[in-house]
Amino acid sequence: MLDVLLAHSYFLRYDQKQVEKMRPYPPLATLYAASYLRSVGYSVALFDAMLATGEHEFEAALATYTPRFVVLYEDNFNFLSKMCLTRMREAACTMSQAAHRRGATVIASGSDVTDHPEIYLQHGTQYVILGEPEHTLRELLDALRAGQPARASLIPGLATADKEALEQAVFDQLDQSALVVPIGGLGTYPAMIGETSSIDWLTEVTAHEWTHHWLSFQPLGVRYLASPEMRIINETVASLVDREIGPAVMARYYADQLEPVAAQPAETPKQAAPLFDFAAEMGATRIEVDRLLDAGEVEAAEAYMEARRQVFVNHGYAIRKLNQAYFAFYGGYAAEPGGAAGADPIGPMLRELRAASPSLRDFMRDVARVTSYDDLVTLHQRVVGGS
Repeated sequence: MLDVLLAHSYFLRYDQKQVEKMRPYPPLATLYAASYLRSVGYSVALFDAMLATGEHEFEAALATYTPRFVVLYEDNFNFLSKMCLTRMREAACTMSQAAHRRGATVIASGSDVTDHPEIYLQHGTQYVILGEPEHTLRELLDALRAGQPARASLIPGLATADKEALEQAVFDQLDQSALVVPIGGLGTYPAMIGETSSIDWLTEVTAHEWTHHWLSFQPLGVRYLASPEMRIINETVASLVDREIGPAVMARYYADQLEPVAAQPAETPKQAAPLFDFAAEMGATRIEVDRLLDAGEVEAAEAYMEARRQVFVNHGYAIRKLNQAYFAFYGGYAAEPGGAAGADPIGPMLRELRAASPSLRDFMRDVARVTSYDDLVTLHQRVVGGS
């Protein structure tokens, strides 16, 4: 069995402008990583997607090499890796899922991975490396090859002891559950936006924080901290707006950055059902945790969350900590069904409100007047109907 199959997800054929220029670029960073790992004793093969015809060629490489570890190592030396980012991200996720299905441990590194680790973790990647990956990758592989996955959580670039110390301090001093995670932006004025090489991600986050700016002068935004429900309403509204405004900005002002829509084949291959539905499983976990907490069984809830965390880890989702703070934070962004929001009705009500509103302007005008959860219920009944 091969130790490591290194790959990147920049398929030249998915970038029409570069196809016309036809100036392929060698994946220097990926090649450097392969050379370095070989020098420290790993058996390594490399899949170069540059001139490949599609992800199926990567799946053929998986069948040929049967690697123990698959590393998606994006070439940060190459500006092309920042082009057609959405399509290349889809390719990376497809490759990650294929490797995961074959039993390989999947590791991902690159600028988009650093910006959106949760996307990769939800598509078969078990470990993401943030920032510069060279030495972190070797440390991680050494720990995993030695059968010490717990050691990986202490490797810089994956997770730090500082996070654990801060979380423990909050618990000891305030008796509150805590979770330290990166954020994309903060709605100060001017807004603070995380550095990124992704223009489409930037447009979405900017729209998200702009929505908070606008809401801060409205009854809804003024009451952001009035209750947990009001925070969820605010964040979900901002998320619904960013998912609509971001792509619209890209289409209007950065059309040259958008990848062309590929022609659909006459017969679309039937997609296999996911081996593990992250959103559904996380939603079910949240529902059970809420039930235990409502019954006053705090210790049972804590034990259940840790047991479920292990289930997610065993299915390739490297969740460092699953606690009440995890659900409080990620459950606040309920623009999509399922996930950490569980059975919270706020997300579905807001999604239905947007669908029933004639325009985004009408939607924002209506929700801006909401001052409580009861207001949202009343608005939903008036616009959407139902009990």
